[in-house]
Amino acid sequence: MIDAVIEFFQNQYELTGSKNSYVFLTKTDNSFYDAKTIRAHSWMRTLKEANIEYRPLYQTRHSFASQMIQNGEDIIWVASMLGHSSPKMTLDKYAKYVKSETKKRGTFISNVMCTE
Repeated sequence: MIDAVIEFFQNQYELTGSKNSYVFLTKTDNSFYDAKTIRAHSWMRTLKEANIEYRPLYQTRHSFASQMIQNGEDIIWVASMLGHSSPKMTLDKYAKYVKSETKKRGTFISNVMCTE
């Protein structure tokens, strides 16, 4: 789990953990049994409130993966987070979404050269 979200999940568990064995619950304190239930209860409403055109919930996985790669996360770690069998699989799927001009290349050489 990503360190930045641990506190969020702990806080959410404080709210719902004593009501059910699931962390996220519907307004009636029932669990979300499948993606269809999440889509019906939350996803479509959230997109509408944010004025975002409908897209499948699964696309958040693609956005997350692309953003991690674009922001320089270790590709081996990203592949592991996604449950991919290899970094090659991750790169084959997501590298096309990464804008190469946003990333500086060859910067390591500046760190190892002494220019005093």
